[in-house]
Amino acid sequence: SSTIQVRLREGKEASEGRVEVFHNGEWGTICDDDWSLAAAHVVCRMIGYDGAWEYLHSGKFGPGEGNILMDNVDCIGDESDISRCQFNGWGNHDCSHHEDAGVKCNKRRLPGFHPDSQVNVIDGLDFLRLKPPRGQRKRLPQLHGYVEFYHKNKWRKVCSTGWDKNTASVICGQLGFPSAEEITNKMQYFIFCLNLIFFLSMVYFHDVHLHRSKARRKLHYWLSNITCIGTESKVSHCNFQMVDTHTYNSCPGEPLITRCVPGFKYARGNFKKGGKRKGRKHHATVMQETIRLKVGSAEGEGRLEVMRSGRWGTVCHRGWNLWAANVACRELGFGTAKREIINSYFGAGHGPIWLTDLNCFGNETQLSDCRHGYISTHAEGYDELEESECTHEHDAGVACHVPQFNANQRIRLVGGRNPMEGRVEVKIRRKWGAVCSDNWTIKDAMVVCRQLGLGFALHALKDVYFFPGTENVTNILMTGIQCRGDELALQFCPNDGNTLSQCGSPGRTFTPFAGVICTESRKCRTCYLLFIISYHLMILEHYSNTFQYNNLNFPPVSPDLMQDIPLLQQSLHLDDRPLHNLYCASEEGCLAPSAEKMDWPYGSRRLLRFSTRVWNRGRADFRPAKSQDQWIWHQCHGHYHSMSEFTHYDILDLNFTRVAQGHKASFCLEDSECSPGVSPRFDCDQPGGGVQGIAVGCADNYQYNIDCQWIDITDVSPGNYLIRV
Repeated sequence: SSTIQVRLREGKEASEGRVEVFHNGEWGTICDDDWSLAAAHVVCRMIGYDGAWEYLHSGKFGPGEGNILMDNVDCIGDESDISRCQFNGWGNHDCSHHEDAGVKCNKRRLPGFHPDSQVNVIDGLDFLRLKPPRGQRKRLPQLHGYVEFYHKNKWRKVCSTGWDKNTASVICGQLGFPSAEEITNKMQYFIFCLNLIFFLSMVYFHDVHLHRSKARRKLHYWLSNITCIGTESKVSHCNFQMVDTHTYNSCPGEPLITRCVPGFKYARGNFKKGGKRKGRKHHATVMQETIRLKVGSAEGEGRLEVMRSGRWGTVCHRGWNLWAANVACRELGFGTAKREIINSYFGAGHGPIWLTDLNCFGNETQLSDCRHGYISTHAEGYDELEESECTHEHDAGVACHVPQFNANQRIRLVGGRNPMEGRVEVKIRRKWGAVCSDNWTIKDAMVVCRQLGLGFALHALKDVYFFPGTENVTNILMTGIQCRGDELALQFCPNDGNTLSQCGSPGRTFTPFAGVICTESRKCRTCYLLFIISYHLMILEHYSNTFQYNNLNFPPVSPDLMQDIPLLQQSLHLDDRPLHNLYCASEEGCLAPSAEKMDWPYGSRRLLRFSTRVWNRGRADFRPAKSQDQWIWHQCHGHYHSMSEFTHYDILDLNFTRVAQGHKASFCLEDSECSPGVSPRFDCDQPGGGVQGIAVGCADNYQYNIDCQWIDITDVSPGNYLIRV
């Protein structure tokens, strides 16, 4: 028998999750330093599984709460208890919850294993569903039916004496829905759901209630009298009573049924297959966003951002708790919160911090309804942040309960070297088939990786070089895919539907199958900047949702490069520059092609100039991909360049057609500026090019008077345009 208890948390199944141990009256986590497969074997056997098939690190299942009880755990693999492995001693660590260890266990159970009853009760309450009455087709997401919990390898119902809104709200919240509503006429509901087959089995209509009573005595109950206040995040936080599962006639009431109300993203009208959607707008994009999540790798998790004064900003984690997180999740259209997250787990934000000291009761409809304090009072907010206790190192995040619709069962990767890569195959109308890679982009690949629960897309492959896919699966089932990047599944992206278009050019020997390579980390981020300019009014209007164009999310343990938009806005100006000052820029290709036809050095070019400040708000340093021996000395600038191109600048007309372009060519990476308390570490002016990069919390600044900090607009007619960075 074990001297300590172990449990897994936040996994999609009971056999996986963050490892938590119970010692000296408290639950705590394990740091991933020295975490190994051998240690994972020990943990999995402790909870009754036949070993582990994967060990995980870096808070894969989210950050835990409470203390970190074990660090530098070094196991041989045959220990009977995780505490028998070598470690630093209880509570001795140098870690944060970003480094919590996790496991994935083999699903085969050890024979004769009897887990602790109370731990098993709590674990069982994490797995619930709504089962429709007999005769009704199951639909995903399932919005109504019997409330059932998974206990001892069976789904068991709940005995109830009546419907309670608060209890139903918590149940629906744990299922991923923001609210619940009562099924007012239960008799009519059951008769309708049993449908004609059940109805014809009745000799007389008045026997329906008697039949239901007989059926109820045959049901397996496990819980009764669940009573919730309504602000709990899951049922295990409510009061309930246990029922003897062997006693069939133990319920004086009736099985608990409820109906959940989905969030806007999961409403029936939006939860449809993609197909051709001419003129049909997605409800989620029509609504004006005032709250959003960024940087999470899974649906319903990320750094929390709110809109105020036409600008997105973050929330300080001071006062951030589970009640506030519940309010945020429901406002986002999800269920209750799995956990509240602090200390910028999803990377530091940028710009203003709008809210702090949140004081929520948990029943508010919007986060702004909670009592709160203010950090920033205007859209820029930078100067104020430096004087505040709250900085972007204290940004709040959340992980919400989301509805389950088993989208990962309708897509798979085949032929890859590992489970993270392969050719994409989808299941449509009960048949598996391949996906055409015409117009296949990184946005489409992002949807695939998220749908499979594999993190982020590293590559979107148009000509798959993997081994052949599943035998006999050569038919193309999807063409013309155009994902935004935030869809719940590839099948929900706009595509050609049943009328498939031709895949590839007629002259091709091989069909261009689509493929992906997924990853749990990524090197950088693409940022878009949209605002209107005019020759006569330099900045006519600034789009309030600047980063809304880019809906892709990115991992917490990576660099995260963000443009300082107010600085770029304020520094924009026109400059007519004589050609004799542009030789160096011409050499780097920073002028429009028409410049080559001019009579050098006579004449001038009209340049749109601006300053840029690129912050690294991620959790890892940004470093150049080229090794130092590949860096190039540039005589014009007087230093080594570690990258060929770093930033692209485009002028687009209002139809998003590019009419002019520029780029920051031949880049030198260094820490020009850092947040308070952060010391610069990268300097490209040292001998040999120094050590180049952008450290976490630092920025690389380029002023408007530096070569190529412009777009050559000599050939652009006056008018209104978009700038994309």
